[in-house]
Amino acid sequence: MKNQSYILNLIILLIGLNSCSYRINSHIVKTRYEYRHNFYRNKNYEISKWRKAKDKTGYIKYDKNGNEIEIAEYGEIWHFREVTTNPDSTIMVTSGHGRHMKKLNTVTFKTYNEGNQIISEECWRFKDNKKNYLLYKTEFRYLNGEIIGEVEYDSDGNISREMYFNEDKTVQVNNKNRPFYEPIVRVEGNSKYELKYDSLGREIEEFHYSNGEFLRRTVTVYQDDLITTYLYDDAPDKLWCYTEEKYNYLTDKIIRRYWKVIDSSVEEKEIFEYNKKGLLRKVSTYGVDLRTGKDKLEKYTKYRYDYYKNKK
Repeated sequence: MKNQSYILNLIILLIGLNSCSYRINSHIVKTRYEYRHNFYRNKNYEISKWRKAKDKTGYIKYDKNGNEIEIAEYGEIWHFREVTTNPDSTIMVTSGHGRHMKKLNTVTFKTYNEGNQIISEECWRFKDNKKNYLLYKTEFRYLNGEIIGEVEYDSDGNISREMYFNEDKTVQVNNKNRPFYEPIVRVEGNSKYELKYDSLGREIEEFHYSNGEFLRRTVTVYQDDLITTYLYDDAPDKLWCYTEEKYNYLTDKIIRRYWKVIDSSVEEKEIFEYNKKGLLRKVSTYGVDLRTGKDKLEKYTKYRYDYYKNKK
């Protein structure tokens, strides 16, 4: 089994990306702010009932058409490296990383055409809350108003990824031919995604290859107001985990997400709450207390909104 923490970070990232659409509803939101509340754990790794930390984890800015134009993530990454000489003259090297949660880590800027179709995207790494260097830039290609592909460039202007559809748009292929970035680390090598869609344009299967070798497979099943995603790791038929998403039948908004790792005690449940305007207000994350078998609140995320003064 590959490093589970790495895969978990990737899943969280992908879920975060999939939960954000280019457009928000008609309440003319200007900015959405995100605040995470984590409960501390004691020396026995038990969750505190009251001691918690609060961090501003990000924000999203929208134009008056509801398009995302700026997406920010807090938590500037810092690294340390210490070299110690032992009494026997051997050398010990200690290294690691952490995050400054009051400083921006990355900010993505998006632009759109008159039809509210995204035409470009730039992702920047920040240092001391200022632009430090460009991670990548993506250009979106259209033909007769229909998207036909994407081209991504690295910080040196070289093509680092290309995406294209087949003729009937049932298959999408993404190729990364240069090193790419995961939430913390820079991953070397070539990466390729093959995504399959159903007749309604919904993603139903994804294959991910790294340096020409199978990495993981994802299968998504749609059933009325329930979406189940299965993640296969190491081999195309070796199930590692699954995620169930429950939606409100009337509003089509997600209300619950359940995640379970096969043949382990690892499972997680998220409950989504909305305000009177139908905007996401709070997401509560629960784990399972192995002693009692009951859900245990581990953290929650709250959202706050600023609005445009003059609505259209």
